[in-house]
Amino acid sequence: MCFFRRVRNTFVACGHQYDLPEEHVDCGNENCRFSEEHDARCVEPYCRQNGCIQYHTHPQVYLPQINRQCPRCAP
Repeated sequence: MCFFRRVRNTFVACGHQYDLPEEHVDCGNENCRFSEEHDARCVEPYCRQNGCIQYHTHPQVYLPQINRQCPRCAP
């Protein structure tokens, strides 16, 4: 199933945190309505009756710790 990826960079030297734009990750499954592989002609109500996946999975969350100052604080 397709999902969203969320990244929050934490800069250890100054303590600032920055959220990157949420990214959609394609699962490549032709039975997932959010995938690029899903047939554009597969529409409601047939799509649901056909058993196509109608939801995203839980988002992946990454919280990298970057051992330097953020771009605003860096000299």
